[in-house]
Amino acid sequence: MAAAVKFWINAFIPTAVCQDIGGTEAAVVQGTFPGTPFPSTWFLAGDQRSFSDDIDASARLHSEVEIGGLDTGTPDVTFEMHRCGESRALDADGNVIEVGVAPTTDMAFFNLRRNQTVDPEGGVIDDDDNPNLVQIDVSGSGRVPFSVAPFVPSIDYVGTLSFDPDSKQARFRGGIDGFPAYEIYVTVDGGTPVPVGAFSANNPFELFGDATKHVDVSVTVP
Repeated sequence: MAAAVKFWINAFIPTAVCQDIGGTEAAVVQGTFPGTPFPSTWFLAGDQRSFSDDIDASARLHSEVEIGGLDTGTPDVTFEMHRCGESRALDADGNVIEVGVAPTTDMAFFNLRRNQTVDPEGGVIDDDDNPNLVQIDVSGSGRVPFSVAPFVPSIDYVGTLSFDPDSKQARFRGGIDGFPAYEIYVTVDGGTPVPVGAFSANNPFELFGDATKHVDVSVTVP
């Protein structure tokens, strides 16, 4: 039986949706500059990468959790960390016109449990037949209120991560935005990272609204 599992989630702007702006791969954004009544184009520096299993890879939002004691009767969170990468707004020549870092105050893991979830209407819900299953909920939301576009919507993800220490199946079910790209990885007992799910970025306008794109992905770790 596995003893520990680590998950991490990244929301990042991939090179695939960027263009070269003065030597920096950046996404084209329609915003409104102060003092102008009409939309104006500006550019948001991307993460200068594609999908990667590097746990330290550049990302707009990163949530990481490790659950230990899976081979005991009392699993617990042994490590939790959230970070937001530095965001840079560029002009059409690639000059940095503003820099900001989104806060991590709306990013958290919570409700660690086994194979059952408490039903708000009473009783419990059996999420899985295996009582050794562990589950934890995650919620992430972050935005940089640039002055060039003070109302840019937040990047969001929400859902439940689960792991069966007997079969070594890892799963994420929940919601993400249609932009940017998202990736979820898992490692078991400090082993090689395995992708649970990877989701390409669509149009930046799909940031509007909550995490409404439903996903349900799983992988069995070798």
